[in-house]
Amino acid sequence: VFVVKMQTVIVDCLSLIKQIYSMKEEGYIIKTHIRGYAASCASVIAVCGSKGYRTMGRFSRHLVHQVSGGVVGELQLMQNELEFTEELWEDLKNIYMENSNFKNEDLEEIKKYKLDLWLNSQKCLKLGLADKIV
Repeated sequence: VFVVKMQTVIVDCLSLIKQIYSMKEEGYIIKTHIRGYAASCASVIAVCGSKGYRTMGRFSRHLVHQVSGGVVGELQLMQNELEFTEELWEDLKNIYMENSNFKNEDLEEIKKYKLDLWLNSQKCLKLGLADKIV
C-alpha cells in the first residue's frame, strides 16, 4: 500500500482495513509507505501494515483525529447517526491501539480536546505508527 495523500470516508477505510487484516491472517506481508502525509483514514490504513514493514519519508506526517461527520433530518435519524459515529470511533481507537503504542487515554484526549494531531516521522517511530524512516 503506497500512501501519497489520501482522505476518504471511514466506512470505505474500514472495508480496506478488513481486507488488510484478512491478508495478514493468511500470511501475506503488507508493506505500507507514506510519502507526503497520511491524513485521517490514510493514517489508519498505513498503521495496519505488517510490523517491520511500515515506512515513511523523513518529512512525511500522520494526522490522527477523532471521527467527524454530519447529518440533517429527524431526531431519530440524528440519534442513530451519532450512535453509529461513536461505534466507528471505538473501532478506530481499537485499530490504533492494536497497531501502535497509542493508549486509550491518548486517543480520548484527542477526542476531548478536538485535536488534529499532526505527527512527524520521528514522533511516528516513537508512537509505533511507523517502523522505519526511508
